[in-house]
Amino acid sequence: MSGGSSSRQGGLKALLKKNLDDNIKKEGQEFINHLKKNRNDVHIWKEDDLEEEEVEAEAAAVAAEMQPVTQYLGLIVTPVAMGNSRGWKLSELGANIIRGITTSLVNDMSHQVIRPNVSINQIYANDKEVEIRAEAMRCENKSSYTKVLMNMICIIHCLCGSKRKSIPLALQHMMFYFTEYKLFWNHRRFLINHPCLWNFFKVQQVIMNLRTAMKVKPTDTLILIGLTPNIEWKDDIIRMFENESGQPSYQQGAFLGAAEAVFYYRTYSDTSAGFIMFLRALYVHVYERWSELYKQRPMGSFVVEIGNFFYILYPTFLCQLVSKLFYYNAFKSYF
Repeated sequence: MSGGSSSRQGGLKALLKKNLDDNIKKEGQEFINHLKKNRNDVHIWKEDDLEEEEVEAEAAAVAAEMQPVTQYLGLIVTPVAMGNSRGWKLSELGANIIRGITTSLVNDMSHQVIRPNVSINQIYANDKEVEIRAEAMRCENKSSYTKVLMNMICIIHCLCGSKRKSIPLALQHMMFYFTEYKLFWNHRRFLINHPCLWNFFKVQQVIMNLRTAMKVKPTDTLILIGLTPNIEWKDDIIRMFENESGQPSYQQGAFLGAAEAVFYYRTYSDTSAGFIMFLRALYVHVYERWSELYKQRPMGSFVVEIGNFFYILYPTFLCQLVSKLFYYNAFKSYF
C-alpha cells in the first residue's frame, strides 16, 4: 500500500498504487466468483438466469487485463457493533461513492458510451472527494459493458479493503447486479435507489410506509410478493438481547434494554410481517422505553441505533423486499 502509515494519519488519505498488482487481481476475481456462486444466499431477484460460461469468460478477461485502479483500505465501509454482534455498513461517503459510480455507469450506457479502463485516481477522506478517470469511447457492442461492470466490482472490492468479510452483505446484494450487462440495465433505477445506499432516516420512512401498506393489503399477499422465504426472527432477537452469560441486555447498553422492553411489551408473529411490525414499534416506542439518563440525546440518535440494530440482525432484509416491491406501481412511492 503506497503512502504508508503517515498518509493514513494525515488529512490526505493517500493517493495509492495506480496499477492493480497480482494479489489484488486474484482477490478481486475470487470475489466476483463468490458473488456468482452465492447469488441465492443474497436472495437476488432477476428475470433471467446468467449465462455462466459467458460471465466466466468476461471475468477471466477482467482479471487478465485490469487497468489502473486505486486501492484504499476500508474507505467506504465502517464497522458497527451492538451487544455481542458485529458487522459492517457503508459509510456516508461510501454510499455517495457507490451511488456516483452507479449513476455514471447508467448515464454512459444511456449514451452508448463505454469507459473500458476506469480508475479511481485520488481519494481525500477529509473533504470527501473522489476523482474517477476514464477515457470515453463509442460502444458498438453493449455486451462489452460486462467487462466494465466487472472492473467496477473489483474497484469497489478494493475500496472495501480487499476483504470479503468487510464488504457489507447489503452491498454484496447490489454488486451482484454488476455481473452482467442485461441484469444491470434492466434494474438500473432500482440500483440507483438500492437500500444499501439509504441513510437511516430513509430506512425509517420505508418501514413506516410498509406498515401502513400492511393495513390496506393482506399481509400474506405483501409477503408473497416481497419475500421468499419468510423469516423466523424472534429467536435471533432474543439471542441478541442476551450477552454471553445470558444476562439481560440492559447491562450491554441502554438501546438494547429499551428495544427489549418494546419486544416484550406486545406480541408479534414470528414472520416477516411481524418483524416489520416490531421495527415500526421500535421507531414509535423506543424513546418511551429509553432510560431517563439517555433521554437527553436527540431523537436522531435513536434512528441510527435502530438502523444499526436492523442491519446487524438482517442486513439483506430490505434488499430482498424492495427488489420485488420496487417494480409494483402500488409501492413505487414508498421508495
